[in-house]
Amino acid sequence: MKRRTFLKTSAIAGAALSLGPIGRGTAFGQQAKSRVVIATDPQCFVNNATVATRVQDMVDHMVMSITGQSAKAAAYEALFPKPVTSSTKILIKYNESSGGYSLSMTAVQKALTSGLTSMLNGTFPSKNISAYGNNGQGAGSSFSVASTTYQIVSAIANCDYFINLAVCWAVGSNTAGVTLTLKNMMGALNGTLSAGIHSNFLSSSAPSLSIVNSQPMFKAKQVLAVIDAISICSHNGPFTPADGAAYSIIASKDMVAADYQGFLVLKNKGLTSDRIAVATTILNSAAIPSYGLGTNNPNNMDVVSISPPWNTTVVRSGAGAERLGLSSTVEKIDGGRRVVFKLQNGSSGPVELSMYAPNGGTIWSGNVLEWDGKTLAGLKVPPGDYMYCIRAGRDVVRGKVRWGL
Repeated sequence: MKRRTFLKTSAIAGAALSLGPIGRGTAFGQQAKSRVVIATDPQCFVNNATVATRVQDMVDHMVMSITGQSAKAAAYEALFPKPVTSSTKILIKYNESSGGYSLSMTAVQKALTSGLTSMLNGTFPSKNISAYGNNGQGAGSSFSVASTTYQIVSAIANCDYFINLAVCWAVGSNTAGVTLTLKNMMGALNGTLSAGIHSNFLSSSAPSLSIVNSQPMFKAKQVLAVIDAISICSHNGPFTPADGAAYSIIASKDMVAADYQGFLVLKNKGLTSDRIAVATTILNSAAIPSYGLGTNNPNNMDVVSISPPWNTTVVRSGAGAERLGLSSTVEKIDGGRRVVFKLQNGSSGPVELSMYAPNGGTIWSGNVLEWDGKTLAGLKVPPGDYMYCIRAGRDVVRGKVRWGL
């Protein structure tokens, strides 16, 4: 079945059928259909502490899925619009977490740094990778928001590229809503704590976060938006056991799409209604096409969920998947694995899962939302891309399982 035909015949537009790489030269946030990768491993955060090897695997496979590259070094190199050299300077712009808003930020930052050093056959200089939080002096170009002038800090001005690494937490002030990748870039400015930014989050004529993030220097240098949703703060920080953990890392080249998925994580963990309203307004403003930052429309996203074992991935997208609260995990069973789908919002009628071969033929169907890579006759399927269709009452959601590749 061809890709275009498949999407047109879906009752609710399903996932895009390609996991091909995002090629060099693609402008940040400008993909026609934005891929968002969510890497999840419940074993990455145990007793409020990260497991470094697990986090490293999450980050590496997340980057491989974003770029469509199966080799680690090639995947990291493919993030950048120009070929990486031994003199390329890369910055990780992280959320300052000294207030205890995240117990996993440092581990994710270290994993990104380690992954970047795998470039150039493992010879990329670690001294070329720097990290910056929220404290620094202004330098470089300036711009104004609500009659206040801001300068971009030297850490951003002096790097060639940067990765936007944000925490996933609710902010103390209700006017701030949540902190994700859009708000993380406030820390790249000198004087961000003045009223010029905070008082204009919700401005209809000049939304400050949209203006900040659409600055040419930021858009030219930002290669990836990453949200640490391993340990989260869905209430007013710092982190407490009541917040819990989502055990996930979210990434996209589209920062609005990434923030949309991060917002859903916080919402599912109990984000208060006032902050939901503020975050929704921020996302709606950031998605205005003239800013060129990305999309907050789930129908324009390919959401790729990956988890151990890493050679099986599930793609889903569209409002139908969101309405049903569709999620998926990959579990080990008897030396093999299975894909398990869950509908968090329940169903108004019978549930059925059908699996289809690349040629469109049905290979399995049943009333349980899990598949172990076998046909109805119990034969193992070869590695490849298989379509799924979930019928739940009146809802139909389609997508793809990449099995064993």
